[in-house]
Amino acid sequence: MRGDVAPNESSATELADGTVYFSARDQGSTPGRRVDTTSGDGGQSFDRPYQAANGIVTSQVQGSVLALSPHEVNSRLVFSAPGHPTARENLTLWSSFDQAATWRSGLVVYRGPSGYSDLVEIDPRTVGVLFENGDRLDEGATQTYHQRISFARIPVPLLGKPTGPTMRTPDTSGHDLGGVVSGRPTRAGGVFGHALDFAGDHVEVPLTGSLSFDEGAFTAAVWFRTTASEDQAIFWAHATADGEPKWWIRLEPGQGRVHAVIDTGAASRTVPVPGTFNDGEWHHVALTRNEEELVMYVDGVRGGSAGPVAGSVSDDARTGIRVGARVDGVNNPFRGRLDEVWLFDRALTADEVRALAAGNVAPAGAQLHLPLDQTYRHG
Repeated sequence: MRGDVAPNESSATELADGTVYFSARDQGSTPGRRVDTTSGDGGQSFDRPYQAANGIVTSQVQGSVLALSPHEVNSRLVFSAPGHPTARENLTLWSSFDQAATWRSGLVVYRGPSGYSDLVEIDPRTVGVLFENGDRLDEGATQTYHQRISFARIPVPLLGKPTGPTMRTPDTSGHDLGGVVSGRPTRAGGVFGHALDFAGDHVEVPLTGSLSFDEGAFTAAVWFRTTASEDQAIFWAHATADGEPKWWIRLEPGQGRVHAVIDTGAASRTVPVPGTFNDGEWHHVALTRNEEELVMYVDGVRGGSAGPVAGSVSDDARTGIRVGARVDGVNNPFRGRLDEVWLFDRALTADEVRALAAGNVAPAGAQLHLPLDQTYRHG
C-alpha cells in the first residue's frame, strides 16, 4: 500500500510567521516521493509527522526549497527537483503562495537528465538554480545524471511559466493516447513508412487503465534496428526497482540475446531469445502474456517461452510505458531506429504475430498503435 514515509535529505526554509518548513525526499511509498512538515521551535521538534507534499510529483531524489522575500503571508515559496515520477529528468520549479499548503508546477529549467539542485535568491527579481545535469547520450559506458553542474538565473516572473507544448507522436488505434517524445529523435526510413531514429531519446505513453494490463493478458510488439553493442531498452513499463511490478524487453548484445521480463512483485519470469540482433537489419519482436504462458516472438517466429506468472504487472504503477529507454531515465538508452509500436490487451496468436511481422497487419482491438511516422507539438 502507498503511504509509508521514510524522509531524508531535508531542505528547510523559514515561513512568514517564523515557522521552519522542511521538505524531504521520501524513500517510502508516497505518491509524489516528496514529504514535508514544520517546526515552531526552530527545529527542536516537529509540529506533525512528515506527510505527502500537496501538489509535487518527482522522482526519488533530493530537492531544494526557498522562501522569497519579502517574507509575508502571501509571499512565494519555490521548490526545485526533477519533474517526473520515476526518472531524474526535466528539472522543474514549483511555487506555493499559501505557505507550502499546496504547490503548483511551473518552469522547466532543463529538459534532459537532471538530479540534485539548490536554490538561492540573487536579488528580489532573480532566483538562481544550481543543478546536476547531463546529455541524453554520453560517450562513456555508464550514463549519469551529473555529467556537469550548471547555474541558471531565473527572473521571478518566469517561475510560474507553463512548461509549454510537448512533442508527441500520434496513436492511430482510435484511443488517442499519443506518445510524448523526449529528446529529438529524427525521422528516418522505416519498415512501413517512416520510423524514428533514437540516440538517447524515448517515447513515453501515459499511465492509463487500458495500458496497465494488471493481471491480464497482453501483447507488446515493435520493429527495431541497431548496430550498438550496449544493452538497450526497447520497451519498459512502470518501474525498475526490485519487487515493484513491471515488464520490459531489452536487447542485450553482450549476451547475444533479446530478453524480456515480467515481474509481479511476488514473482517474475524471464524469456530470453538468443541471436545476433544488432546487425543493422530490421527485426520484429513481440511479447505475449496469458494465463498459460509467456512467449517472445522474433521476426514472426516463436523464439522462447516461460511458464505463467500470477499477479499484476502494474499494481501501484507510478508511470506508464517507455519505448527506447527505461522508465528511470538515462539507463540502457536505445541507439537506432524503432517503428510500428503495438499494444494489445490480449495475447495474440502465433498466426496474428506472424501477420503483424510480415505486413503490419493487426487484428482488431489494439489499445495503442504508434506508427512513429511523425511528431507534432501538443499543448
